[in-house]
Amino acid sequence: MFSFLTTLFSALSISVIAAYFSIIGLATIFPGAKGSIIIMGIVLELGKIITILWLHRNWSKTKWLIKSYFLFAVFVLMGITSLGIFGFLSKSHIEHQNSANNELALIENIETNIIKEESFIVQYEKNIEDLKNNSENSGSKYSNEITREENKIENLSKKLKEDISIETDRIKNLNDRKIIIDKEMDDLKKSAGGIF
Repeated sequence: MFSFLTTLFSALSISVIAAYFSIIGLATIFPGAKGSIIIMGIVLELGKIITILWLHRNWSKTKWLIKSYFLFAVFVLMGITSLGIFGFLSKSHIEHQNSANNELALIENIETNIIKEESFIVQYEKNIEDLKNNSENSGSKYSNEITREENKIENLSKKLKEDISIETDRIKNLNDRKIIIDKEMDDLKKSAGGIF
């Protein structure tokens, strides 16, 4: 009895989970009629289970023409379920790819900002060098400007260090998220059914 119950529970669990993935996947493939697709998916999954149960109970009493028709219908319904699961997995893959692309674009944007800040620092350092060279000729006329420029550079350097620290933490967090998503995708690919 225990073996029968575990087999029944296992079969129903697989059927329900496959039906859920299939219905969500079909609704993803055909987004224009989401409600209709969900209703159709539920009815098709129930029809498949009922047909298999009917065939199991009436196999010896049924003519081969009806058996072959019902078997063909079950195989077609299994194909529709597989198509829905493929749609669900494709949706997951596309969402993963989009999030990875968004994170890469964000990282590129951060790196561009860092390069810009570094070029500002180089420009200010060049201005200070020019002012120092001119101050040797002009005396103390430029000492206030030099001090001001050095203060700007110091402030920019502090801001750049803070920005780099913040952006480095963000890049690390994004890379950690990407590693987790990639690991989940690899686990999905290595699972019994693979990605499909």
